[in-house]
Order: sequence, then C-alpha cells, then structure tokens
Amino acid sequence: MLTKIDQQKIWVVGSIERLASLGYFKRNFLEVEEEFVETYWRIDDDRHEIIDNGEEIFKIILELYPDLCLDDVVKVHKLLGAFKNSRTTVFASGMQKICLV
Repeated sequence: MLTKIDQQKIWVVGSIERLASLGYFKRNFLEVEEEFVETYWRIDDDRHEIIDNGEEIFKIILELYPDLCLDDVVKVHKLLGAFKNSRTTVFASGMQKICLV
C-alpha cells in the first residue's frame, strides 16, 4: 500500500510528464514507471483529497528535482497548482502551443 506522500510524488511526476507532452517543459527528468501508470490515473482522480495544499507540492518538487533553481521550482509549482485545479485552462493553453509549433 502506498503512503500519502508516495501518492503525492507519483502525482507530481506523472503530472509533470503530462505537462511536458503538452510542451510546457523542454525535457522531463523523471517518468512514472509503467507499473505505476494505472496508479497515477487513480491518484489523479483523487488528487484533491491526496494533495491538501501547495506547500506539499513545493516540497516534493524540491526533493525530486534538486537541480532546479528556485525560480523554476516556483514556476513548476504554480503550473502544477493550476493543473490540479483548472485542467481545461492548462490543457487549452498547452494545445495552443502544440498547434503553433
């Protein structure tokens, strides 16, 4: 059984991976391992219950991506918060970027 923090980490990595596919990031350093893809989708459905506040996401980004400068951590944190709460806006913007390439 995964702990709450394990679930949060899977959500952060999986969400960054999804956002990278929409062109928000030039590269993705971590990926959800194949055995956890189904778990990611389940966690994503329950993201509002699993992630209580933005501080949790911020700490996880710092832990999982220690090479990011603080400005980039803040940008990723803000984007993940928007992705958690406002999917339509984030996807629409990402799709526009893809279509313009």
